[in-house]
Amino acid sequence: MPLHYIVDGYNVIKRTGFLNHKKLRDARNALLGFIDKYRPHGSYKNKITVVFDGRDDVFGFRNNHDFGVIFSKNESADNLIKSLVDKTSNPRNIIVVSDDKEIIFHCRSQGAEILTTDDFVRKAYKKTDTAKTNNTEFSELSFAERKKINDELSQIWLK
Repeated sequence: MPLHYIVDGYNVIKRTGFLNHKKLRDARNALLGFIDKYRPHGSYKNKITVVFDGRDDVFGFRNNHDFGVIFSKNESADNLIKSLVDKTSNPRNIIVVSDDKEIIFHCRSQGAEILTTDDFVRKAYKKTDTAKTNNTEFSELSFAERKKINDELSQIWLK
């Protein structure tokens, strides 16, 4: 039976080395790209939903991925995750990805499995068989970061 992964998006971003130094929008896009590319949730039969706290500045977000992305509205992402688990007919098929203790206790009490953010990222490492001790392999620079580096190098080398 396929599993449903529910990912606490901002919790993963805050606790993952290759994401937590980026601007919020870039970190969100990097997380979604990481999930899309490395599929840490395994089989294509497994469903995945990434939940973020809703914000006024993300109204124009377009989901270009083959998995669900939800921005909570009028409630916290934590409450929305708990509600998703509560509403399911079989919580044993749900794996919640979070390090938030409140979410962990609630979802575990409903019968859902918990996966830490570190274990979620490691699943991608194991899947690609390129495990490293840090997450630098998955880091991607945004256009603004690349431009800044190029500008700094130009000042140094092209005097």
